[in-house]
Amino acid sequence: MLLYIEDAEVLKHKLYRAKAGDNEVREDFLSSCKPFIGKVVSKICRRVLSWGQDDELSIGLIAMNEAIDKYKENYRVPFFAFARMVIKGRLIDYFRLENRYAMSNLLHSFGETGEQCCFEIIRSWEQYLITETTSERRGELEQYEKKLEQYKISLDNLIKSSPKHFDSRALLLKTANTLASNNELMHYLQKNKRLPLMQLISLTGISRKTLERGRKYIIAAAIILYHRSEFVCLNWYLRRISRIGMNLKKQDTVC
Repeated sequence: MLLYIEDAEVLKHKLYRAKAGDNEVREDFLSSCKPFIGKVVSKICRRVLSWGQDDELSIGLIAMNEAIDKYKENYRVPFFAFARMVIKGRLIDYFRLENRYAMSNLLHSFGETGEQCCFEIIRSWEQYLITETTSERRGELEQYEKKLEQYKISLDNLIKSSPKHFDSRALLLKTANTLASNNELMHYLQKNKRLPLMQLISLTGISRKTLERGRKYIIAAAIILYHRSEFVCLNWYLRRISRIGMNLKKQDTVC
């Protein structure tokens, strides 16, 4: 089973335990989320922040705790994308109460003007989710396209070159997961803009021909997996596609 699928199951279990009142699980989970919170809050504030020194990080941690309680699977968005929305909303509310100069810059970064603040929409979660999820996915896709361009890959030729059969996709996804899990190999990829073929052949046992043929798919998937905190929605989508394929294969085996 692929690493990111196992992570999803572990996440689901931790959220369930935390909501059920297991404070130890909740505290451990919140602690493990600090790097994610730090990235989100620093990006919103447009500066480097430090735990224990900047109130914004504490607000982000409180928002993450709130997200644990409010998240529902029927929202049909990944938990961390949902949490990112809550953090944004709470920070906007915080800046409004503090009446800081940063508020105008923050609203501008969200495409808001004057008193039309997106946090007001949070009062109605369903509408807020529809609006923010669309914005989140569009923003992720734009960033993803820019990263793909560095490897001379477009979304169009990625779709055309993607394997049609589940077994082929699973093999390439496994390779992408191996690549994304190794910082040294990812550094090689990012620096040279090509796959570390010899290392991947050694680690996966997959032939050079298969790796070269699946180059675009492997790189595209590895980018999503390696930058999972940046591409939360895309990672969730990749995980769901893999699960659907696995379920279909199980059904075929039973039949």
